[in-house]
Amino acid sequence: MKATGRKMVKQIVRDVFFLGQPSEPATKADIQDGQHRSASMKLIICLERLFNRMWIANIRLTQSGL
Repeated sequence: MKATGRKMVKQIVRDVFFLGQPSEPATKADIQDGQHRSASMKLIICLERLFNRMWIANIRLTQSGL
């Protein structure tokens, strides 16, 4: 993996032998990580909606001349 700014980029795996291997069962740590990521995404979406509402309100106030 290589770092490019804030994103981590990894080449897409196309190896049929590698992709055909059975996966490992999820652990409790994997479940907690998934829950944390889900909570983070919900927060990001909430903040994005709030920002959009504030942006629209600002446009309306600017257009109304107040």
